Amino acid sequence: MFTTIDMHRDQAFLDRRVSDTDNRLIRGLNGDEKFAREFRRQRVRRKVNKGEVLFLEGDRAAFYYIVLSGRIRLYKCDDSMKEVTIYKVHPGQGCMLSAFTIQNGTTYPVNAVADSDTVLICISAEVFRDWIEKYDTWRSYVFELMSGNLASILYNLETIAFKRLDQQIARLLLRNLLPNQEFVQMTHSDIARELGTAREVVSRALKQLERAELIRLFRGRIQIFDPNDLQTY
Repeated sequence: MFTTIDMHRDQAFLDRRVSDTDNRLIRGLNGDEKFAREFRRQRVRRKVNKGEVLFLEGDRAAFYYIVLSGRIRLYKCDDSMKEVTIYKVHPGQGCMLSAFTIQNGTTYPVNAVADSDTVLICISAEVFRDWIEKYDTWRSYVFELMSGNLASILYNLETIAFKRLDQQIARLLLRNLLPNQEFVQMTHSDIARELGTAREVVSRALKQLERAELIRLFRGRIQIFDPNDLQTY
């Protein structure tokens, strides 16, 4: 059981992590002090709870999102409401589809939800477009963001299209493994939702990975023995 002191320590750690990410973003603005001041003035911090919807397919973009802590999951649904994860936005990263949708005046082609309790920086669509016109620093940031996120999307689509399910699961586990950790906090249902398949099918594939002595299954979490072995599976 967590004590009040534990909860306060956890909150203090989270606050420091948010602040560190925020400071790295500011330092990454190529020394453009004028734009850094404008960025600090216009940004809005927003806390969202796990499961909270940020936008739905067909919505117009009201904000550009940067993740300070937590994670955003972008996904598609078919007619039966089965979900397939397209990609995730992690701390220090911006949402490429928000940028693309704002810049092109189109609607979102996917849905987005907070994959955990998350702290965001929100930049209004109007300010985002104004910065594109006024600041080279912001334009460079947005172009780099799009190229980096596109590589991630293509990687995920390649995995879904061409890999066996057990290999898809192996890649998914590695993407969700934090540095210097050996456990991934995911259930069989979480994996099934990410990959757009049935829980029973996922459970069989996980058992196959466990028999190969690559992972060990626990309730609500999965132990990875050697990431390199899982990578080459």
